[in-house]
Amino acid sequence: MRNIAVTGGSGFIGSHLIEALKKDKSLNIKNIDIKEGWDATNICQMSAWLKGYDTVFHLATLPLPLSLKNPYLVANEIYVMANVLAELCRQGIFKTLIQISSSESYGSATYIPMDENHPILPTTPYGAGKASADIILMSYYKTFHIDCAIPRLFNAYGPRQPIELGGVVPSIISRILRKEALVMFGDGTQTRTFTYVDDLVRGIIDVWKEPKTRGKIINIASEETINIKTLVKLISDLMGYKGKPVFGKPRVGEVQVHKADTTLAKEIIKYKTKYSLEEGLKKTIKWYSSHI
Repeated sequence: MRNIAVTGGSGFIGSHLIEALKKDKSLNIKNIDIKEGWDATNICQMSAWLKGYDTVFHLATLPLPLSLKNPYLVANEIYVMANVLAELCRQGIFKTLIQISSSESYGSATYIPMDENHPILPTTPYGAGKASADIILMSYYKTFHIDCAIPRLFNAYGPRQPIELGGVVPSIISRILRKEALVMFGDGTQTRTFTYVDDLVRGIIDVWKEPKTRGKIINIASEETINIKTLVKLISDLMGYKGKPVFGKPRVGEVQVHKADTTLAKEIIKYKTKYSLEEGLKKTIKWYSSHI
């Protein structure tokens, strides 16, 4: 029977992960624990909480938009949280660490599709923090052989994604529902690999279950890539919206090109997404329509 702890478990992806873990009866989970108000940068506090746990899923983070206002806080805390958990794993406080990474670590693509060997060239302090967190964890794996893996997620979207954190999908949907003008930052040619949250958490769980993932960074993403201009039109069409977007200045630090290569995930965990972009958007629109 496994005891599992989830940092960031009340967040967008974390809450969906916990739901998926509870639904999967094959996992033989005894307890899933999240604690509100704990400081994940405090090694003594985290040691007391995590002692004796089988697995820690580390999703706690600070958001990208905050890193543009308080870069020191965001980059530092993202790194320190990962270092704390790597050290506690080394000490044997818990057995397995699954650290959730972000495609923001890569920055804008120097080649596409972007595999796990793509250069680490983050364009924001948030991306730099996530990249440094992955680097410290990999150093612990290579030096101390801790039991760990790093699913690197591309452009999550779905129900419960906070609108105030600037995610493009909830921003578009909420503006249409509130009859506000759509704002498109830049010229709309920025490309993304949007991935429905249920497909992401399934990938995270499969990375955890497969021993061959240990010591590896593995891209978890859809194979569908779309530019923001086309995304705006697709959501508008699905919602019956006829308005035209207003173009604003490009956002600071925004990457221009993202396209995921999931070859490694297919090879190791037989990864395959269930939802197309249109199917995922329909489910997301339905959720926001009943909550706004």
